[in-house]
Amino acid sequence: MTDAELCRRVQLMLGKPHAEIPCWKIVDALYGVPLIGAREVDPKYMQAGDVVVFGEREQAPDYGIGVYLGNGKVVTSFKETGVVMIPWRFVKASFVGGLRVG
Repeated sequence: MTDAELCRRVQLMLGKPHAEIPCWKIVDALYGVPLIGAREVDPKYMQAGDVVVFGEREQAPDYGIGVYLGNGKVVTSFKETGVVMIPWRFVKASFVGGLRVG
């Protein structure tokens, strides 16, 4: 899967009004650039709508792209399992990048 395909997948998953996030921001998050400012981000510093990327990109499809819901849960999409909702504690251990939207 190319960066452009991944970017489009994230945009589609987010839907409106966040579907127009610039691709370079999504790709930066995928490569683990700490856009929120830390390798691991405590959920108390996050807001609903934050995009999180977890797992190692090189191990695809064993990484996820998700949207933090603001209630300790992340809605995410895995290539093989579709869209799932997972507790934050499973995300935090392998958090590699973040992107604030909205």
